[in-house]
Amino acid sequence: MLRSIFFSKPLLMTVVFIMFQQGIVASSTWFLSQITSRVNEPSTVMPWLAGFLLSLSLPYIPGVLAVRQTAILKNIAQLRILERLRAAIEGRTTLFAHNGERERRFVFLQREGEDFVTHSCDAGFDFTQTLFNVVLNIAALVAVVSPALLPTYGVSLLLFIGSVKLTKRPLTEATRRQRDTRVAFENVRLKTWENLTIGNSINLQRWNTSLSEKYASFADHRLRLLTLREFTSLLSTWAAMIPVFAANLWLFNKANSSAEIALLVAALPRQLMVLNHVHILSSYSGFWHELRERFAGLQSSLEEVDPQLRREHEGRIRFSELKLVSVDSNQGDLALADKASQIDWQKWLHQNTKGRFRISGGNGTGKSTLLRSIKESLGSEALYLPAEHTALDFPVADGLSSGQRARSILEALQESAPRVLLLDEWDANLDSNHRSSLNGLISQLAERHLVLEVRHT
Repeated sequence: MLRSIFFSKPLLMTVVFIMFQQGIVASSTWFLSQITSRVNEPSTVMPWLAGFLLSLSLPYIPGVLAVRQTAILKNIAQLRILERLRAAIEGRTTLFAHNGERERRFVFLQREGEDFVTHSCDAGFDFTQTLFNVVLNIAALVAVVSPALLPTYGVSLLLFIGSVKLTKRPLTEATRRQRDTRVAFENVRLKTWENLTIGNSINLQRWNTSLSEKYASFADHRLRLLTLREFTSLLSTWAAMIPVFAANLWLFNKANSSAEIALLVAALPRQLMVLNHVHILSSYSGFWHELRERFAGLQSSLEEVDPQLRREHEGRIRFSELKLVSVDSNQGDLALADKASQIDWQKWLHQNTKGRFRISGGNGTGKSTLLRSIKESLGSEALYLPAEHTALDFPVADGLSSGQRARSILEALQESAPRVLLLDEWDANLDSNHRSSLNGLISQLAERHLVLEVRHT
């Protein structure tokens, strides 16, 4: 899944530009060695000095190009995540009122998906840049200073990898706990608008308490993770430093001329820079644990919907207590006890191509649940209009009242509507005038479409 989100031409171009950039940076070590070896020949230094200055200034050009490609990569990855979410939940109408699934998936849609892409691309960019810098500068140092540095950095690499593996488990556990507390905090924070704007004291008190508790837990686990990550980074860096320092002491003792000593001194800052970048790489090793856990959460939110959720959803429909009432004809009521079979129900829906029917039953018998189940079964053949539909994108003007918006929607459906219309408590929160007006529009629609409705009153 990770490959399907990020792998693209901009990703490859970013790596190419970074490699080119760090190749130029590493060449400065070679130019510096040539300058050092010619300190006694000032007339021959200028060409090498010019090359050294160019090696410090030219890397900005591929750097800018790499940043641009990374920005394009972020846009592509975010769109791909949205497409995967769309493929997972589009048309799954039975999820509409499932608060658990909504919270689990919506947090990642709202915040985590974008944050994951942004942090992954930025961290990947910095990590790749630093990695090429370390590898190419080590190659330059081995070529310029001494081949003896090659096994030295090899030992440093093994110690670095060993220290990273040693701290992998505690970092993974701390990262998972931090992710869970962050998602719990985001779930509470998403309810900020409703609780603050309505201002009911009982709601505000509970919301404030929950917000404080979730944030305190999140902040505590975030601080613990940061401390552990920095400690492991420090441990990895120290492990990598020991062989390098030992090798440099050995080379200084072995030097036979002032030119060799001058070269070692000139190369020492570059070696310290390499070790500093090793420290940066080790800090990213801890950050990758966090990204991996965030990806696991994102992957969970994009997975296919469990069929068990629909079965549980439909299990709440009490068919024995429901009736199908013909509104505009004298067909009589039809008990739904014998329609509990989904096959029979679909058969009835295809046999009736028009007309208006009301699903009647007591509170909690599953009337709205049945409408959502029908919508999921019929897909694009049906249109489901919930009681609260302000978040749905209809071709109507903004700023309308509930009744005006509902009327505009029904008028728009006169022009183009699917075969089946499922209206869920369309009369909720409407006065008698609006109910009467909409009732007439629905009857007109029923002359050409099959209308199933649940009434509020």
